[in-house]
Amino acid sequence: MDPTPAEVKDILVQIVTDLRGCKALELAARAVKDLLPHDIPALTRELVKERRLVEIGYVFPGHENVVSSFFLPQGTKLRKLTNAL
Repeated sequence: MDPTPAEVKDILVQIVTDLRGCKALELAARAVKDLLPHDIPALTRELVKERRLVEIGYVFPGHENVVSSFFLPQGTKLRKLTNAL
């Protein structure tokens, strides 16, 4: 029996927590094999809106049209460590 969307969300949060954060592509790759046919990107966006995950968007120099994402577990504290930002 396929997991419900709520169960899939719990699994996604657990993956991010176990990895202590991960890139969006890594989350999708780990989730896809077990959680098809659920819409993983949509459920991930819901988790961010629900504040169960923290999403950091970043852009590499020379690739301004591509935004990459990194997800962290809820409660993660962020600090700016350099003046490069």
